[in-house]
Amino acid sequence: MDYRYAEIADIPTLAVAEERFLADVTASEIPSRAAIEERWRERLEGDHRAVLFEDEGEPLAYALYVPTAVGVTVEQLFVWRERRRQGLGREMIELLREEIWSPTVRVAIDVTHTNTTGRAFLASVGFAEARVLMEQLPRPVESD
Repeated sequence: MDYRYAEIADIPTLAVAEERFLADVTASEIPSRAAIEERWRERLEGDHRAVLFEDEGEPLAYALYVPTAVGVTVEQLFVWRERRRQGLGREMIELLREEIWSPTVRVAIDVTHTNTTGRAFLASVGFAEARVLMEQLPRPVESD
């Protein structure tokens, strides 16, 4: 498996992957492809980094993260559905830790409580629950 930093030209591929990612992890409405592509442009032009994992140019997986003062915060890890259960996620984490990040930095990742498969995978590669994030959704504004 090869890897490289994602570029602006990769946005269409990343947008398709994020649609699949969102379908896996959320019950809410998925934004339009154009909105997802714009969000990727803002990320790649901003402080985010994305790494694409490929096999002979075929996309297999990606990692989206933000470098922080103490390490990295991973926002998304995704392996194409048809390539899952082949050890790619584990290999991706190992490459990220050994070749892209330092093995000595703190890595944080948010995973939804409903993503039991993702949580089990992360635990299997050494992540542990560190906190519980709770949220309150906005209330509709009543008009007079």
